[in-house]
Amino acid sequence: MSFFLELLSSLMFLLPLSSLAGITQEYICGSNNYTVNSTFDTNLQLIFESLASNINTTGFFNDTKGLSSERVYGLAMCRGDISTVDCQTCLNTSIQQIVQKCPNHKSPIIWEVDECLLRYSDENFFGKVTEDTILIWNNNNVTNSTIFNQNLEILLDGIIKRAAYGPRQLSYPLLFVVNETSNYLPFQSIYGLAQCTRDLSEDDCNSCLTNQLQYIPKTFNGKIGAKLLSGSCIIRYEMYPFYKASQPLQEAPSPIVQRSNGSAGARKKKNSKTTIIAVAILVPIGGLTVLFLFCCFCRIKRKKTRNYEKASDSMEILDNESRIFDLATIKLVTDNFSEANKLGEGGFGSVYKGTLTDGRDIAVKRLSSNSKQGIQEFKNEISLLIKLQHRNLVRILGFCLEDDEKLLIYEYIHNKSLDTILKDPIKRQQLDWGQRYNIIGGIAKGLLYLHEESQVKIIHRDLKASNILLDSELNSKITDFGLARIFDIDQTRAVTDRIAGTFGYMAPEYVRRGHFSSKSDVYSFGILIIEIISGRMNNNNDDDDDLLTYVWEHWRKKSISNIVDSTMGNNYPINEASRCIEIGLLCLQEAPDDRITMSTVMVMLSGYSVTFNAPSKPAFLSRTVGDIPIDEGNRSSGYSQSHILRDKDGNELSITDLTLR
Repeated sequence: MSFFLELLSSLMFLLPLSSLAGITQEYICGSNNYTVNSTFDTNLQLIFESLASNINTTGFFNDTKGLSSERVYGLAMCRGDISTVDCQTCLNTSIQQIVQKCPNHKSPIIWEVDECLLRYSDENFFGKVTEDTILIWNNNNVTNSTIFNQNLEILLDGIIKRAAYGPRQLSYPLLFVVNETSNYLPFQSIYGLAQCTRDLSEDDCNSCLTNQLQYIPKTFNGKIGAKLLSGSCIIRYEMYPFYKASQPLQEAPSPIVQRSNGSAGARKKKNSKTTIIAVAILVPIGGLTVLFLFCCFCRIKRKKTRNYEKASDSMEILDNESRIFDLATIKLVTDNFSEANKLGEGGFGSVYKGTLTDGRDIAVKRLSSNSKQGIQEFKNEISLLIKLQHRNLVRILGFCLEDDEKLLIYEYIHNKSLDTILKDPIKRQQLDWGQRYNIIGGIAKGLLYLHEESQVKIIHRDLKASNILLDSELNSKITDFGLARIFDIDQTRAVTDRIAGTFGYMAPEYVRRGHFSSKSDVYSFGILIIEIISGRMNNNNDDDDDLLTYVWEHWRKKSISNIVDSTMGNNYPINEASRCIEIGLLCLQEAPDDRITMSTVMVMLSGYSVTFNAPSKPAFLSRTVGDIPIDEGNRSSGYSQSHILRDKDGNELSITDLTLR
């Protein structure tokens, strides 16, 4: 499937961001072609070598190779917040991708995850503004577009002026600015970025960025995020800090207030005296006024939030976009938590269905009052989910902390979790290869976002089939973040003496020694791939040949058809099936360092050839492992912290919702 169309004239791409989840390159191929092994081709390879060798110095480099009609002009630039190592990696990837995406084209442009730009041409484009623009946006809309657009305009106007005309470094002009405005909502900022290629003059940089602004009211009105990418400049804004804050952030500029033009010299002494008198009088009055208003505010606030004071100080509660629901409303829409509205029950409480007055169905997770562990999980889930925005992750609608009730509110999804399909032969038979491949890809995209692309690095720790919900189009959604942990950017692993998760999905180093990392999630993902391809659950039943042993033996014999779910017959591409099984096995290696990363998984799922050592025998676990005790009594419902919900028939049930990014 091709996500981009080659444009033959003046180029502009209009793409919803939701359709690009997991796609890392945005590119324009241009029109003219060159011949393989020609002089132009040789010069192009020299350009690639030159750019790759010199990009690390400043994050920008342009060069030319060859003469007359065979001359190649090349340019590479990394975003101003990208590290030297990441910049080099990004450019190397771009060089590989541009020749694959635009083979034999003379003037392509490629952005790699909007972090680095690579372009070349047979025409001199240095110092010239390229107007061809790729537009990508988030399908989600803000509640009040008028207020949002006003603040967005102030933010972008400010960063454009600073990018074009702001202070320059002594050695070279950076032409890069990030900023945020905290004026949109009390606890919600808008984050923006602007950058130009450094071959542009100040005026040309301003022109390039200003030209991109025209698309925002036309195409992005009220959209919560967008990227505008050209061969000369970039603008991006989001509702979360997507950039790496390598430079001090400044508040977005306030609206300009016009001042009268008097004679400064004539009034200097008078103004000075007036200022002193004004300060002497106004400061005490202002101080008393502020103190009085603050006391009033505190009394009102104390009364309004007295029911929330039991929450931990470390809990991040963001009162914006109507996230806080009142208890009376929840009781009304769930018929006072009636049995008829109960969807399922787990170790930490029950889940109920309700319908709001606007017609939206919701799922309400009601935390049990006697669950000590559940309180911490509740706090953890709120603080994490509010930060996350991705189409393959759960999105929380709100919460309620009132009268000792602790409630999480999600948008209700009518389809059940992945495990309910895999366990049912009839439902599984309706799952064709394309749908299974899409489910695997969606899980991979969501996990990649958690590990590498979100504003915080998150380890899920409980990835399993019952925590993957499928929407009406069978897009996968990762849910249940009660066990998730936030890592520092440079943190590689953590250790716990309290194992939490679900047997059969937990990595061996986690079960044996309490070590967990992103590679622990990768292991769980490997189990999921094998389950989806084979149609079998990894239940670790000692009485039967366990799933991983079965898959490994047939992989060694190259009998792929014996691994693939027989309900599909022969209606699947053998190469894709083999690749997916290989990915699964590479995720299941005994040593964490031997497992591939989620970014590598995405590359392999996209069909690109990646060279690895052949997978070795996957890690197997017996139920008696390590020095940390495993509570066998809880095995059927996960471990003591796992949010396993069951309906009245005993089937596992997950609650999640849709969000697009």
